[in-house]
Amino acid sequence: MVSRRTDLVHVPKGAIVRYLTDQGWERQASRDGKLLKLSLGDDDNASQSVNLIFSNGAPPEKEMAEVAAALETLVQLYDVTPSQFAQALISLAYDLIFTRVPDEYVRHESIELGMANSYITNMKSFLAASATTELSGELSFKRTLKDALTYAGRCRFGHTFRGSFGFVIESPVGMNDAPQLEIGSPDVPFGRKVIERIARGLSSFNAAIAQDDASPIVVAENGMSANMCDEVIGMIEDTGISKLEMSIALSPEWGPRGQIAPQSFKIEKRYVDLLKDASSRLRKEEVPKRETIIGRIVRLETDGNPSDLIDDRAGREIWVSWDSADYGPIRVLIPLDPQSYLTALEAHRTGQLFSVSGLLKRQGRTWLLDDALTPRLIS
Repeated sequence: MVSRRTDLVHVPKGAIVRYLTDQGWERQASRDGKLLKLSLGDDDNASQSVNLIFSNGAPPEKEMAEVAAALETLVQLYDVTPSQFAQALISLAYDLIFTRVPDEYVRHESIELGMANSYITNMKSFLAASATTELSGELSFKRTLKDALTYAGRCRFGHTFRGSFGFVIESPVGMNDAPQLEIGSPDVPFGRKVIERIARGLSSFNAAIAQDDASPIVVAENGMSANMCDEVIGMIEDTGISKLEMSIALSPEWGPRGQIAPQSFKIEKRYVDLLKDASSRLRKEEVPKRETIIGRIVRLETDGNPSDLIDDRAGREIWVSWDSADYGPIRVLIPLDPQSYLTALEAHRTGQLFSVSGLLKRQGRTWLLDDALTPRLIS
């Protein structure tokens, strides 16, 4: 059996010291500064007190051993599991987003890998869209900013939790080492600003559900952008999960600015149309732009007879993966006439690049190229 001690040795000593200090433990350094003692209880009655000793500047191996011993004491003292205590420590340096999956999708405390993969992919896109909204202040945008992608990449996928199957996403905020002042407050980290925006946006979504009207999302100050709405839609449509329940836990290191009350947010398939309406109203009216797209075909579709691609009048469309200088990597839906579809079929069969010109526009989450002309293969 693996010892409980080895399960938690990766926890930083500083996180333990900060957490226990916040919980009322007394902190005292030795005269030579080499030792740090944390005490809980009455120093005059040794049997009623708990003391933890840490060495300052100790070699990594010794510090890990001291941390492991302290954690073993603390999980017994607070009567929690090692993972629960680790989560409490993590909460100091991270804001947390919890997402629950309904029981009907859970089998033996697990879900299908495809669902999990789709959720993680969509959540990362949602975080990046939220960060771009925070950085730009725009209600809609064509391309996710590089700094926003960097932020999303720094977020972590935490432990799943039991009960209804759930995910934990950790958004880094770090420790608040600013001195406590009576006037003013320290500048909050960027990650906190993003999570606060998400909380406000999802709160406005709750209000929209209550009113059966997208207006609360549209008029909310510093809330969701059209792109954020699109990514929330993706969490439902791409995962195949009809309902997700989300909640947010803010790190106690950084007090919330303004009133952000704890609440849960239910994202359900039946409310997707509200988000689509909000996205449409938030998005700037854009004139379709003529573009020439060059990329690989990733999907072909036709409702007609595959053996009669010329005379059959059924619709034909393809998806092309295009790395746009203006919009970044996107997938474009392109309806085609019969002859152009045959050209696309040959490009897909031979693995060649496909080029086509047309009018590019965005409809919700989809990029669409209308009036496609001059299709050709590029070797």
